[in-house]
Amino acid sequence: MKRQTFLVTIALASLFNSAAFAQNQERVEPNNTLRGKIRSTSGVTVNNAIVELRVAGGAMIAQTVTR
Repeated sequence: MKRQTFLVTIALASLFNSAAFAQNQERVEPNNTLRGKIRSTSGVTVNNAIVELRVAGGAMIAQTVTR
């Protein structure tokens, strides 16, 4: 019975460790800046445009609206 408890404990520890590692893969580092302007095809600045920042997998990590 002790061996079975030990194996279950190891399996759960591995599972939680994997989940924690996966969360850190999409972590945004502080103090990064992304700047730019949203313009129409005629070159006019577009106000109130929704801009989303996404990771390679497609998950959105930030959103803002232009002024």
